[in-house]
Amino acid sequence: MPDPLDRLEDSLRTAGQDLDLSEGFQPRGMIRRVGDGVAFVVGLQNVGYEELLLFDSGASGMAYDIRRDSVGAILLTGADK
Repeated sequence: MPDPLDRLEDSLRTAGQDLDLSEGFQPRGMIRRVGDGVAFVVGLQNVGYEELLLFDSGASGMAYDIRRDSVGAILLTGADK
């Protein structure tokens, strides 16, 4: 029986391949700290819940903890960068 985490990883990988990134990127935030697989970013006033964030290092994350002054993003790839 396949591991549920393996299935989730496969689903995320497949979904990522279908992303249309032709609109380009607009760097607007700054990482304040990173720990335990979470990046805390400031300066993202219009970020949405579960929005994909791409970092200059090539890492990616998903916004999950949106506060007035910061966003907590779960690092999906490149956490070691």
